[in-house]
Amino acid sequence: MRARIVLLSVVVAASWTATLAPAARAGGCGSDPTHGTGTVVSLEDMCVRPTITTVGPGTTITFVNRDPFDHNINGQGWGHWDDLRPGERYEATFSEAGIYPYACTLHPGMTGAIVVGDGTGPGNGEAVAVAAPASSEPPAQAAAPVAIQPATATTTNWVPAAIVALLIGGVLGFGIASLRRRRTERITAQPAQL
Repeated sequence: MRARIVLLSVVVAASWTATLAPAARAGGCGSDPTHGTGTVVSLEDMCVRPTITTVGPGTTITFVNRDPFDHNINGQGWGHWDDLRPGERYEATFSEAGIYPYACTLHPGMTGAIVVGDGTGPGNGEAVAVAAPASSEPPAQAAAPVAIQPATATTTNWVPAAIVALLIGGVLGFGIASLRRRRTERITAQPAQL
């Protein structure tokens, strides 16, 4: 029984690490921010790709939800606050220079920014023209991000979290097993009452 409790605790801790640790790493997506110059921003793997998109004034950016669940885009005075369903896309045209940060309010850590021109300017939503989401085939990425952290640097970032989770799971499992053992010993040591 003790071994099963310890094993169960370790499995629960390991599965917790596998699902939550990636979001806890740098950049909210398990990697450093990326930079791109295309006109498509992908919402995929609980990340915004590229994180920072630099474009010229008057450029239309297409946000595409490539995940199997909903996201949204929330900027200051602009965005798509309703759920952007899987496969849907949303377009916004940025006509004035500035920095336009945005986030998915459904998933903490999913943040990004559109840098228009040299980045100096109002950076508010007054100069953004938006379109309703579309459900057609998402457009292909116009330009690949120019600086992406190598996969080998990000794939090992979960190791410390996994070790901590396994240790916590093991300690909890041994603690629960020890309490059950003491309880069983106490019950068997009591004289039978008639």
